[in-house]
Amino acid sequence: HSFPTRRSSDLTTQGGAFEIRVRASAERDGIFSLSFDDGKPLSNVAVSTGGWTTYQEFIGAKVNLTPGKHTMKIHIVNPLNLDSFEFR
Repeated sequence: HSFPTRRSSDLTTQGGAFEIRVRASAERDGIFSLSFDDGKPLSNVAVSTGGWTTYQEFIGAKVNLTPGKHTMKIHIVNPLNLDSFEFR
């Protein structure tokens, strides 16, 4: 598998400020970032949990979204496993 990899997902919100939490794992040196609505990727997030099945929660981004439909992309820069996303 070659990197970087991008995946996208559509979501609909009522708008507001969100903290996106991501459960992920990587033996070492995993890196990802998020982007919204074809914007530039936000800051890289480093993931090193010591094992491929040892998941931890990471803050992927803090964003303000307008009401309506949005597209979130995850940019995987270095290999990692993803479990879930949570918008708070």
